Amino acid sequence: MTEQTIFIDVGQSKILNLDADDKGNFIAFTDNKTVITNDCHLKIDLDISFPIIRRLDNETFFIADSRKEQGDN
Repeated sequence: MTEQTIFIDVGQSKILNLDADDKGNFIAFTDNKTVITNDCHLKIDLDISFPIIRRLDNETFFIADSRKEQGDN
């Protein structure tokens, strides 16, 4: 298995979730609602508390909230 280290410049932001493959492709979601890939940064207007992001192919990604908000019990 080959290990790779890639620096991802997110400025002052924090990466909340990241998906990567063995070819060095990655997609990340930051705390300032930005999707970052090898090629671009995309700001999205979406309220997610516990994000999960997955790269589906070269042009498509999936983002979801891993927990739903709890109502009154």
